[in-house]
Amino acid sequence: MKSEEQMALSEPIEREIGIVNGEIIPANRLENQIRLAAALYRKEVDKDIDVSSVEARNETMIFWSGGGEKSFSKIYRDIENDPGFVTHARLAGDILNITVEDVLSYKEAGKLPTE
Repeated sequence: MKSEEQMALSEPIEREIGIVNGEIIPANRLENQIRLAAALYRKEVDKDIDVSSVEARNETMIFWSGGGEKSFSKIYRDIENDPGFVTHARLAGDILNITVEDVLSYKEAGKLPTE
């Protein structure tokens, strides 16, 4: 019984690791933010993530969500809530179409990218 419990608990972690490694396509907002957080962390901090480490995964998400109104998580939400998000040619109202470049562009310009 204990091994079944351990397997059930490890499945979400394995999925998260697969998302971070690009092996699993995100299926929802949280998973997409995990994907973006890992990619942005690698890019901005110039440091790879030890996906087997809970501390490293937590550090990545703190990087993504820290900073209050200036956090990348908040910027992601601002993109979603932008009036042009649904009609944007590439984004088309689909949160899974948001990229790291979109988040960085929105952070700097305060508006959706032109492409």
